[in-house]
Amino acid sequence: GFVYVADDHPFAGVFDDSGRRPVIDYFMDKALLVPPCGTYTDGPRRKMPATYEWWYTVSGLLDAVKSAGLRLDYFREHPFTAWRRFPGMRKGKDGLWRDPGGKLPLLFSLKAYKP
Repeated sequence: GFVYVADDHPFAGVFDDSGRRPVIDYFMDKALLVPPCGTYTDGPRRKMPATYEWWYTVSGLLDAVKSAGLRLDYFREHPFTAWRRFPGMRKGKDGLWRDPGGKLPLLFSLKAYKP
């Protein structure tokens, strides 16, 4: 079997809502308190409770894959995402959102398998 992961790129998460100013330490080693906010789905607007999220780095993710005895087939970084993360992003004909400047990795994907 194999595992496939596609997720928001952790580096893009260090920036404020404008996407221009870093506000979070990429190498932080503690849980991050995320204040209450609205849901990010396209369903009815609901207030979501505060949550704690554990930050991870790309190297931490790849180390976890290796420690689990998996072999990496590929790791890719993408300049697009499935949602409008920052102001100024434009939705393409493929339904994906891109920053016209294209300077940040916004999404990553990886595939690994058990040898």
